[in-house]
Amino acid sequence: MITRRKSKGNMIFLVSLVIGIILIVALLGIGFNYLLFMRAQSQYKADSLALSLATRLNINDRIGEINQLQEASRELIFVSRQHSLDSSQQKSAELSALCDRLLTDARSGHILVEGERQNQILATTIEIQNAVLEYNRQRKKESIFSCMGLKIFTPEILRVDIGRIAKVNSNVRVLDGLPELTAIDRFNLYFDKTSKLYRSDINAKLPESDSDLDFNFSSLPPAIGLIGSAARNTNEHVFVRYATIFSDGRNTRELPKQIPSALQVYFAMDSIVPWDQSTKVPISLVATGTTFGASADSK
Repeated sequence: MITRRKSKGNMIFLVSLVIGIILIVALLGIGFNYLLFMRAQSQYKADSLALSLATRLNINDRIGEINQLQEASRELIFVSRQHSLDSSQQKSAELSALCDRLLTDARSGHILVEGERQNQILATTIEIQNAVLEYNRQRKKESIFSCMGLKIFTPEILRVDIGRIAKVNSNVRVLDGLPELTAIDRFNLYFDKTSKLYRSDINAKLPESDSDLDFNFSSLPPAIGLIGSAARNTNEHVFVRYATIFSDGRNTRELPKQIPSALQVYFAMDSIVPWDQSTKVPISLVATGTTFGASADSK
């Protein structure tokens, strides 16, 4: 009789132990799956934030317009130089003086264009930095989810890089009206022979006397007719970095040489797991966004 009672008691203990283990494993599984779910939700929010920041890069088509100003200024200087050379060969003092004055004005005008390009680089960088600081300031510091010892916190922005998307040229097309300039640009590989778009991240210098001037074209998808490409999230591996403008919770002084058309944001989502309540475990998130394309074709 005693043996039967002991056997029955052992069986109840074993069943209870198995049920307890199953419950613990089930709760851990639920917690882990919810952690994965919250990570996916946080990735979605990170993508949305990166996209929101990216749309600021080309507000009012400022990248596209600067590119077109670079093109117009470059062509004006080239034509003015040609006229100046022709007038000197004709030995016409009055015509030569006029052409030289037009050339001087064209070169001075380009200095203003280049100055505005630099202003846009600085303005864009500061605007993104301020938006990032504001996000980190307003984010909730307490956990956004807590269950059975599992706690998850709002992602924090750790770093922001600005740059462009690989293999995206500028929105500026080569014009057919200046065959001599087109021949120079073709020789120097300034534009893509298939799309006839000037390449991005190049300094399309003019020859000889005007080689002291810089002509920079920024990466931006061209418009197709009157339709420009939409801002979108992209794969992080196609991102080309220009500069890191935010790192370790503060702004940096690094500035890009080109106007950026895309950015990459690095987040850390802290979590506390049930088996170690004293340590926050960071979960890394990366989101990449590219801005709107040009609003009008350069033609």
